[in-house]
Amino acid sequence: MRGRWLSDWKPMLGVLGVGLAAVGLLTGAAPVGKGVRQGLEVCGNVLIPSLFPFLALSLFVSTTKVGWMLSRPAGWLARRVYHAPQELGPALLMSMIGGYPAGARALSALSEEGTISGDTAAGALCFCVNSGPAFLVAVVGQGIFGSPWAGVFLFVCQLIAGMLTGWLLLGRNWAEKGGRGRKRNFRPFTLALVESVAGAGAGMLNICAFVLLCSGFSSLLAARGVTPFLGELVRNFTGGFISQQGGETLLAGALEICGGCAMAGGLDRRQAALVLPFLLSFGGLSVICQVSACFSGGLEKPGLFLRSRLIHGLLTQLLAGPPLYLLARTVPAGLILSPTLGGDSRTVPGTVCLLAMCAILLLTLESGTGGNQSKRQAGNK
Repeated sequence: MRGRWLSDWKPMLGVLGVGLAAVGLLTGAAPVGKGVRQGLEVCGNVLIPSLFPFLALSLFVSTTKVGWMLSRPAGWLARRVYHAPQELGPALLMSMIGGYPAGARALSALSEEGTISGDTAAGALCFCVNSGPAFLVAVVGQGIFGSPWAGVFLFVCQLIAGMLTGWLLLGRNWAEKGGRGRKRNFRPFTLALVESVAGAGAGMLNICAFVLLCSGFSSLLAARGVTPFLGELVRNFTGGFISQQGGETLLAGALEICGGCAMAGGLDRRQAALVLPFLLSFGGLSVICQVSACFSGGLEKPGLFLRSRLIHGLLTQLLAGPPLYLLARTVPAGLILSPTLGGDSRTVPGTVCLLAMCAILLLTLESGTGGNQSKRQAGNK
């Protein structure tokens, strides 16, 4: 009888969790609604403008010949640094520039078409889930630490931590060195563009849904006093090194990273340096669910992915936390002088982006025109 109870502890825990969640939703409609509205604001102001183009680009890069040409340097990195097949180049590239689920979405596309195996995709998730440089520089670096260069530093530390995480968890011979050994069938530009935008749209719906859910529960926990109570436990456990507000930020970010970053903006910079590097690499429950939703059958190795999130977060904290903490101690707020980022299309980066988008559009139109001409010639014959 005792063995039966021990074997049923997971279902019983699940029933208890569902029951508590149902009670909370029924009795806390106001705080849940507030959290959902805050999540909608995050989706509209941060996630959709910054993430949707990169999701579409990640699919385009992983399915077209032009994308593979652009990702050749990343393929070299995959082979030489991460001990992975060069076919991982598109996913590695998009994880570096696109934000959390962009690399996972590219991995899913490569796995579904058979370019890489499911085991290889599961292993690559250890280092292909990162916060995007645009978010780190503009929101975290400039908005929280007062300097975009702090965001650049965090980005570099995050990449190094991801590489070390892969080495620790996977070893040197974890992947098929030559991919699946099959010839790639690249999609025409017109078809790839349409499928990429449609896939990115569906992906954004999943991402925003998880953000809204986690934001609602985070607001509910704060309203019921759970978050302040756990924040006080963190303060006591660390002997006051992490304040109660820092503990609350850590717990809120463990649920939804954007909410955690918003709370970190109200902290002293030293407290932000103690919790934010870990949160940015860990990603939180929302990001874990977003990555899982990228794969139609779910994560192939969920335990490995969860361990990689924890190790990645801890390594980033060890690399970036002490320098950021020392910087916050030596430089008072408002005295960090650095260039600011601009979104003006007249800047060099803006011009390059516009030219790249125009080139893709021209290639798409040219491909469509060529296909129509071929059909007309075949009809004449």
